[in-house]
Amino acid sequence: MDPISGTLIAVKVLVVCISHANTLAEMYRAFANTEQEMTEVTLQLEGFCLRMESQLEFMNQVWAGLHDVFQMHQVKTLSVLEKKLQAARDEVSSLIEGPKQGNYFVQLLTRSKGLAKRLKYTTWAQSSLRDTMHDLDTWWKEFDMSWYMMARISSRVLDEAIRTQKLVSSDSTNAVNTLKRLRNVTNHESRTTPDKKASSAVLINEEFPYQQAIPFCSAFLTFDPKINDTLLLDTIVQNTLTDYKTARRDIESIAVMLQAIEPVNFGLVRCHGVAKSRGPQPIYQFAFIMPSNCQNPRSLRDLLIYRAPYTLNQRLQLARQMSRAIMLVHASSFVHKNIRPETIIAAERKDDVDIKWPFLIGFERFRLAEGKTFRTGDDSWEKNLYRHPNRQGVRPDEDYMMQHDIYSLGINLFEIGIWQSLLRWSETAKSFTPQSQLEIDIGGDPKRLQERATRTKKILITMAREILPQTMGQTYSGMVVSCLTCLDNSGNSFGDEDELDDDDGILVGIRYIEKIWAELQKIHV
Repeated sequence: MDPISGTLIAVKVLVVCISHANTLAEMYRAFANTEQEMTEVTLQLEGFCLRMESQLEFMNQVWAGLHDVFQMHQVKTLSVLEKKLQAARDEVSSLIEGPKQGNYFVQLLTRSKGLAKRLKYTTWAQSSLRDTMHDLDTWWKEFDMSWYMMARISSRVLDEAIRTQKLVSSDSTNAVNTLKRLRNVTNHESRTTPDKKASSAVLINEEFPYQQAIPFCSAFLTFDPKINDTLLLDTIVQNTLTDYKTARRDIESIAVMLQAIEPVNFGLVRCHGVAKSRGPQPIYQFAFIMPSNCQNPRSLRDLLIYRAPYTLNQRLQLARQMSRAIMLVHASSFVHKNIRPETIIAAERKDDVDIKWPFLIGFERFRLAEGKTFRTGDDSWEKNLYRHPNRQGVRPDEDYMMQHDIYSLGINLFEIGIWQSLLRWSETAKSFTPQSQLEIDIGGDPKRLQERATRTKKILITMAREILPQTMGQTYSGMVVSCLTCLDNSGNSFGDEDELDDDDGILVGIRYIEKIWAELQKIHV
């Protein structure tokens, strides 16, 4: 039996169990809200199984065309799922057939005819189902990260399967539909035919005269009465070394990708379109639709400077969403090149201000990962702090790759961990200075820039190892260190650079999922 078929059978068996479990709610119709809550939990479980069944059947169809390392990762991941599905099936079955020996308390409740005790059992059953759903959902998030990596794989089998795939619905949150859209913006010779209608649809001929600034961020807010939505505007100035056609293609591609995703799950904001302004140097404005259920967007820099009251859970949510957003950008064959607190936005949910929604913006320096790089930069020490030593200055030494984004992410995750900005803001001077621990010489000799950058990197690694465990624990600290050392020749949990050299960038992506994303999921508060 192939590695997916067994898991598919387990999923389908659980679906049958859940269909029987749905009758549990009817047994307790007298208990008001209990019936509705039980129904909601079982429907969530059923929805998970149906979604997994769809994704696994598609993966089974294209298995022969997938990268060897990707297959090995999926085998490990699916073996974990089979165990979780077995545990979930046993849990659901126990609710239908009654608890097995070994839990005297629950057996007593089920045998009792008293309403109070029966209600206690119903409450226990509901809690048990919720725990099962949470366990499966945690696993799914890791699987989902690798699922979208298929968009990068050069494979005729995959191309053909995507071309002939019947869309389950027009809903962009459907995993196969989203994969198809992401596949259309990847830069492979074997990619599916680009969707010209989708590319042309992202270009909009609009001007936004009334714009509200977001503190410590280059983006602005505006309201568009035509679509009755609040927009977040993010400006891109075309690189003078890039020809117009290349720039437009890349901008259209990233916009199509940002229209293909569901914002809350991916840590990105859905793109409404791109407006091009008139002038000698082309300037583009991404117009992102703010989710209707969010409010009060603030940049991460703003939050860090004023140390906004964020709980440990909320900071972990920020870290996880940013890690997920970086992975999706990479899966779409882009590198971001500009990850810092000014390009991370966090908003509150209108119905629950304690829930924060973080989004990654700031695509001013993005490019296709396989596209031409001009090695252009700048001498801004504030921006250089978030760049790898080999990517600093006006003429960086190395071509840009995903590991450089991972390094930048690591510094952002460090600041989220200590909940303090590495840049000190002066209200009087309206400017930044570096925290003294960093030992950054702002006016130093430009010829010694890389030497100073390497020293700063070592200081950051030491701080991550010594300071972070006090507030975030060893797992989070180790994960940040993995980000900061991902390009080191030694002590690198990602592996040697030669080991990660593949045309599709799959190896780096899998290492990222295993060393960064999976570690973040292990942290529980």
